[in-house]
Amino acid sequence: MLAILGGVMIPTDWVSNYVLWFALLLIIFGVPHGASDYIIFKRMLQKKQGPSTHLHFGTYYAIAMLLYSAIWWMAPVVAFLLFIFISAYHFGQSNWHSIDFKKFWHAWIVYGVWGIAVIGIPVLLHHEEASIIILEITGVAIDMSAWRAPLIYTLIGINLLQIVTLFEQQLISQDRFYRELSNFLLLVGLFATTPLLVGFGIYFMFWHSLASTLDQLQVFQRWDQQYDIKRYLKQVVPMTILAFVGLGGIYYFLGDQMNHGINLGAFFLFIAIITVPHSILMDKLYSH
Repeated sequence: MLAILGGVMIPTDWVSNYVLWFALLLIIFGVPHGASDYIIFKRMLQKKQGPSTHLHFGTYYAIAMLLYSAIWWMAPVVAFLLFIFISAYHFGQSNWHSIDFKKFWHAWIVYGVWGIAVIGIPVLLHHEEASIIILEITGVAIDMSAWRAPLIYTLIGINLLQIVTLFEQQLISQDRFYRELSNFLLLVGLFATTPLLVGFGIYFMFWHSLASTLDQLQVFQRWDQQYDIKRYLKQVVPMTILAFVGLGGIYYFLGDQMNHGINLGAFFLFIAIITVPHSILMDKLYSH
């Protein structure tokens, strides 16, 4: 709500001058929630734990990242669409994972509808900024101005209908219904009143990353009652530092080639590459 108020009162060009600072905050708060992937891998995918666990985890992450990077190199548009699909599912799953869906396709629809909205609405509202970033990572120029308004209203309407339907099907309680309704409307207001990276950054940091971290801690504490936030930080800090080094490497090699005005292409490419193995592990965790 404070961000919405600031977005209404503070001139957009003031905020836009600090867009790279918001990108940095996005990295600082967003990356650590994926730095615990090793803990999930060790517990859920590694049958025998030992010195080789680190090697197996590194191999899994490296293969997933290299394969996806190869797709991006050969067919950037296909890789971009795959990134949107995976991210939409991941965002939706983190928001609705507590519902016990009887059929997998029902879960996929609910996850996808939510995830596409939290990605699509800010992109469509700020299509000029988004078009530059898409150009930087795919090499394709897209003009969304003609059809963005109908799509925005469609995404809002479908999500409101979905929340009502979940309540009518008794899949969520009345308290959850009001909470989800107000959350979604707050998100729409946030995206509409703040620049692209600011609004989505606040969503990513507080709606997604923080909630995902709390979910992880809850599961880790079920596995080990002695597990606490201090132990969590001790485990995620090394992986976070490694992720920062990886981002620096991508900027060093690709930053100059992906600058069409904002120079955020390398940043989003990095996010895309680490999203694939992270989303697979989080799907295992939420399924568990």
